[in-house]
Amino acid sequence: MNEQLKHIIIELQNLNVQIRNGSDHYVILKEVNLVLHQGETVALIGESGSGKSICALTILGLLPSYVDSAVSGNVLYIKEGLKRDLLQMNSSDWNQIRGKEMAMIFQDPNNALNPIQKCGKQIQEAVVLHHDLGQTAAKAIVFDLMKTAGLGELDRMYNSYPHQLSGGQLQRILIAIALAGKPKILIADEPTTNLDADAKQEILALMEKLKQELDLTILYITHDLSEAQKLADRFYQLRSGEVVSTGLIGGDAFKNLFDGQELSFKNLNSKKRARDKVSRPLLKVVHISKQFVENGLFAKKEEGLQVLKDVGFTINSGEILGIMGPSGSGKTTLGRVILNLEKADEGAVLYNEENIFDLDRKSMNLLRQKMQIVYQNPYNTLNPRMSIQDLVMEPLLVHKLYPNKKARLEAVKEMLNLAGISLDKLKHYTFQLSGGQRQRVAIARALIMKPEFVVLDECISSLDRSTQFKILDLLFDLKNNFNLSYLFISHDAEVVNQISDRVMYLKDGVIQLKD
Repeated sequence: MNEQLKHIIIELQNLNVQIRNGSDHYVILKEVNLVLHQGETVALIGESGSGKSICALTILGLLPSYVDSAVSGNVLYIKEGLKRDLLQMNSSDWNQIRGKEMAMIFQDPNNALNPIQKCGKQIQEAVVLHHDLGQTAAKAIVFDLMKTAGLGELDRMYNSYPHQLSGGQLQRILIAIALAGKPKILIADEPTTNLDADAKQEILALMEKLKQELDLTILYITHDLSEAQKLADRFYQLRSGEVVSTGLIGGDAFKNLFDGQELSFKNLNSKKRARDKVSRPLLKVVHISKQFVENGLFAKKEEGLQVLKDVGFTINSGEILGIMGPSGSGKTTLGRVILNLEKADEGAVLYNEENIFDLDRKSMNLLRQKMQIVYQNPYNTLNPRMSIQDLVMEPLLVHKLYPNKKARLEAVKEMLNLAGISLDKLKHYTFQLSGGQRQRVAIARALIMKPEFVVLDECISSLDRSTQFKILDLLFDLKNNFNLSYLFISHDAEVVNQISDRVMYLKDGVIQLKD
């Protein structure tokens, strides 16, 4: 694109963001200067905790209300020669801009969508909000938006709840919502990090198509340099809240960022113990089937989505079993069924030869100390209003472990130390931590119970590659220290094949491949 033909539409001037916690102040963004020209795609890249998402939220005036923040500098929105500082906007001003002039595609649909409302209705809410239309006319626009976002089976998509759709489909629902107000500026915050390779490429192709057809200007936030290379015209690199590099995609500055990106599994493999050939079976999954059936007055009894179909396998003590599969294959549901967090329609889960589905509540609560889960996104699972100390201590209180607060606090300190979280962060909150640090807290919270078996559900997929290796390194250390067994769920074939003792492939709820 000819630089002379473009004009600046967004300009950040010396943007500073600090987070305050009592008398302590933490710099999140420092003197950030960035320009976005009409019709171009700019990539904002950086590792977990570099400040990318905070930058996006600040531009759109969406910093969480529970965060005590101090923002300075300017965020200029320039339209038809008129400059407006978004930092000075009141709520009435934002109602005219947010969604209509600029919109955001969030990273995690599970956090952004209402789990108890149908997806079509959520798009329709956005349409009604931005246009003076009745429900019938709005519904017609919803179907057009779903087509634009690349969705098929429109009636099913409209009437599905978020848990009934795959990650790629949910991301398209978020794109449809973002497009409801016909904005000209899109901020896409890591929209592919939780998707398998095929779904990721589909979303990237859709973003490029939408840019061309709708004449969009896009700020694309990512830690994946290959995505930036495919989609963007220019880039800014953030590190510890500061812009440390900028330039054209494909230029020398961008090429230098690839140095050191390919990390070796050598260190991880050195920690991988040979499996004991006589290791005892710890957990058996026997003929598990699960169907999600729509409940309601007009729902047909035979309607439903078969998520798991006659799934069976064994996990041995001290073993890592990898489960691979595309988005929507049933991996997460399988993990939740194994832990009795989701009810199976058929089959059994035997833990030390005891069917956990037959346990009463008291017995199941005791067993939960031995079976834990670390979810994909700590943003969803860690209460932002609780300190790190309280988050990790909470399971001890729930299960009434340790005789007093002093003993519990010592256990928390020990576990956080093992998880690589310095004790000066005990009183911190999750918004003061990077993505990798949050995941370490989630791991500490799960392992404080001293379990035998842990489900790791895409627990590194939203992290940059460098942070992924650090978390995997931690998981190996903890496994070897406590003789843990892992069910490692992921769509990343490279990671799963390298760290697992055995690998299974799940597709459409059926085990397709066993190694």
